[in-house]
This record gives sequence, C-alpha cells and structure tokens, in this order.
Amino acid sequence: MGNRALIVLGIVLGVVILLVLIVGGGAISTYNTLVTRQQNVNAKWSQVENQMQRRADLIPNIVATVKGVAGLEERVFTKIAEARSQLLSTMQNPNSNRKSSGNRTLRLHSGGARL
Repeated sequence: MGNRALIVLGIVLGVVILLVLIVGGGAISTYNTLVTRQQNVNAKWSQVENQMQRRADLIPNIVATVKGVAGLEERVFTKIAEARSQLLSTMQNPNSNRKSSGNRTLRLHSGGARL
C-alpha cells in the first residue's frame, strides 16, 4: 500500500500543480492583456491631446485673420461712405465739379475697386 499511496499522492500533487499553472498562466495572460489595453488607451489619449494642442495653436492665426478682415471691412466701408457723401454733395450741387464726379461714377460702374 505504500507504493500505491505514493502514486496517488504524486497524481494528486501533479493535478494540483497543473491547476496552479493553469490559473497562474490565466492570471498572467489577463494581466498582459490589461497592460496592452492600458497602453492603447494612453496612445489614443495622446492623439486627442495632440489634436487639442494643434487646434489651440491655430487660434492666434484665426484671431489675426479676423483682425485683418475687420480692418479691410473698415477701409471698404470708409471708402463707400466717402463715395456716398461725395455723390450726395454732387447731387446737391450738380454744376460744381462735374468732371470729377462723372469720372468717379464711370469707375464705380465699370467695377473698379479704387475710388
């Protein structure tokens, strides 16, 4: 019976060791999977931060563009107001300065940008 008990003890011990290896391997595999997923999340978050930084870097360019367009609009509206006031003044006094007003009207009708 001594040999038989040793054989049974060896088999039980082998099964226990096999179960420990299976559970341990599963735990290690799960840990590695979690680490890989965490690295993927960090990489994706890094891409989000890069996009946010890129957009933040573009804001000064947008502000400068808006300021430039606002200045252009101001100059255009100033020129329009000046042209309108000159037109109204020539309409009130049709005999004075007739040649210059006709020239200006011709430029306006022909699509000239300069007044």
